[in-house]
Amino acid sequence: MDKCHGINFFSQMFSSGMMPGKMDAQNAYIIEDVDPKLFGLVLYYLENGQLPQNLSNEERGLLIPVSEQYSLEALIKELKKIDFSRKQIEHMLKYRKSPLNLMFCFFIGLDLHGMKFSEKSNFSNSCLSCADLSETIMKSCTFSNCDLSSANFQRSYAEKTNFSNSNLTNSDLSGSILRNCIFSKSDLSCANLKRCNLSGSNLD
Repeated sequence: MDKCHGINFFSQMFSSGMMPGKMDAQNAYIIEDVDPKLFGLVLYYLENGQLPQNLSNEERGLLIPVSEQYSLEALIKELKKIDFSRKQIEHMLKYRKSPLNLMFCFFIGLDLHGMKFSEKSNFSNSCLSCADLSETIMKSCTFSNCDLSSANFQRSYAEKTNFSNSNLTNSDLSGSILRNCIFSKSDLSCANLKRCNLSGSNLD
């Protein structure tokens, strides 16, 4: 058990009687499944219990799938205390195999236009106020307990997506298709629902 960071990939690996990994001509160990620079940042965190102060937001975003790969829950929580950029989201969608798990994050005013989110991605408890989500595709995603006030969902497509307990005041849902979605206990005050297809959705 790693007392500082809980049970993770490394604590299990070193307690399992593992064999040494591959080495190069300079007797340096070869890390094949992750960028060496990012792995160095993981080791820095494990040694110091914190991230480097000069770590950029881009590096933070790139570290999220790496920290999830190694089950470093404390590091994952620390990394998600940031404002994300479109580039970071695109990188995660391109390189990670599992759904996005971006709870308690900030995307205020972020341009997410036209993105296709991984099925079952989770944005619950996040702030997407004034974000541009127009023409996005969301299938079985979760946006529960989110601040989506004044967000732009024009011509977006969502199916079996959960928007429950969220603030959608002044949001623009015009021309969107939101089939079999959940909006229970959500605030849709002053939302633009013109030509919005809500077939099968729960608005109670």
